[in-house]
Amino acid sequence: MVMSDELLDIVDGKNVVIGQEKRDVAHSKGLFHRAVNIFIFNPEGKIFLQKRSANKDVCPSTWDLSASETLKSGEDHHQAAMRGVQEELGIKPRLIKIRGIHLQKNEYFNGRIRDYEFVELYKAVHEGKINLDKDEIAEGRFFDAEEIKRTLKDNKNKFTPWFLDEWKFMEENNLV
Repeated sequence: MVMSDELLDIVDGKNVVIGQEKRDVAHSKGLFHRAVNIFIFNPEGKIFLQKRSANKDVCPSTWDLSASETLKSGEDHHQAAMRGVQEELGIKPRLIKIRGIHLQKNEYFNGRIRDYEFVELYKAVHEGKINLDKDEIAEGRFFDAEEIKRTLKDNKNKFTPWFLDEWKFMEENNLV
């Protein structure tokens, strides 16, 4: 199945399922749906970030969280988070939810793509090899928090908007 053909649960403004729709339709019509974001730390406290593929329709070639996933129809947030880290990074860490459901609204290409998602944020510690999905990810590596902060100060546009939202939460809650 092509990614734009994925069937998503569409939710109302209170995160209650009201139907299903294809991913590309959900984005073009600005329909609320669900997603997860994940930060992977190594034992030294560095954070793995991925650089999105140049082929992505949204925010190509920008730095992103360790993994992000849109929930498929019928999936819960934890299931999608596990699927995301397995598919994108080739790992199976123990995920811990660190931020409950929150709404992220992002618009791209003059509002042509409207990504309105009810998101949960997870983290995990992983020691060992990470096997990147080369179709999704151009590159990835571990960063220390200070390096991320310096890069953000110089140019926030190097990062996805949802990374910026989650990073702000991490900083405000002394998690980095």
